[in-house]
Amino acid sequence: MNKTNTRRLVECAIFATVCFVITRLLAIPAFYTKGYVNLGDVAVLMTSYMIGGGYGAVAAGLGSAMADFSMSFYHYVPATFVIKALMVLISVFFFKHSERSESRFISVLLIAAGVILAETFMVLGYFAFELFLYKKGAFASLAGNCMQAIVCAVISVVIIIILKRSNFVKMIKK
Repeated sequence: MNKTNTRRLVECAIFATVCFVITRLLAIPAFYTKGYVNLGDVAVLMTSYMIGGGYGAVAAGLGSAMADFSMSFYHYVPATFVIKALMVLISVFFFKHSERSESRFISVLLIAAGVILAETFMVLGYFAFELFLYKKGAFASLAGNCMQAIVCAVISVVIIIILKRSNFVKMIKK
């Protein structure tokens, strides 16, 4: 295994751990669904921005799915893995274009668009999964997922813009 592959695997492991820890430690029980809302999407979107692509998708999916598993939400593990991995793949497209933009305004719009589309996918993905599981009961978690998406989107956009302006990502990639 060469140095680049080893580095990518280590990044993947670190970000999977970050996704797990943030999702697990910042989980707020949702009494109306017996589930939880969390700030894990912030870690998912940071993973997308920091490492992106396939490694980022695996890291975010695995870390978030492990959090569900550790809290005994076993039936959510496959859906969480797929939804979080696809959130990375959706948002990374916009994040890469924001890096190429020479306009700060366009760059911020692209970051916001990526985050909003990824969070919208999260809400719709879980809603579809819960419709399959719970039928009409899926509507009970819709408000919590929407609130989680809005809070995580705002926090993520702010953090990503700060990281982008600080050149932190470019600095650690050297």
